[in-house]
Amino acid sequence: MRNVPDVVACVDTGSAREGPKGRFAWSWAQGLNGVLEVPDDAWSPDALIDKLAEWLLAGASVALGFDHPTFIPSRSVPDTEMHRARSNENMAWSSPAGLTVMSVGIYQGLYLLKGLAERGVEPALTVEWECFRHEDGPGLYLWEAYLAGK
Repeated sequence: MRNVPDVVACVDTGSAREGPKGRFAWSWAQGLNGVLEVPDDAWSPDALIDKLAEWLLAGASVALGFDHPTFIPSRSVPDTEMHRARSNENMAWSSPAGLTVMSVGIYQGLYLLKGLAERGVEPALTVEWECFRHEDGPGLYLWEAYLAGK
């Protein structure tokens, strides 16, 4: 059983424009208290795929966060509550900015997972913390990193 992941990485979801002037970026740290590392090629989704593959093939557990809405609440009255912000957030997931970054983020997340599969890496994947925490060995936990306004 693991209480913390070996590696925590986070993607700042942005435009799919390639290169340092694009809006895609990523960083990582060893465990929860590690020093934040921002690689020189942090703008490259392919560099992130390579690093994820390296970690997972070495047997690491990786928590990969995305800075876009990944959790959409189920509401009892969708017509009136759909546009409300989730608790502790200042913007609704369904705002124009939220919907835009969510759609780009879904695309980028699929690109990363496809890239792992193309490299022969198919880790145990979950979005449930308790499932991830109670497993041993390599695994990939996907989570939402809400960074708006920070």
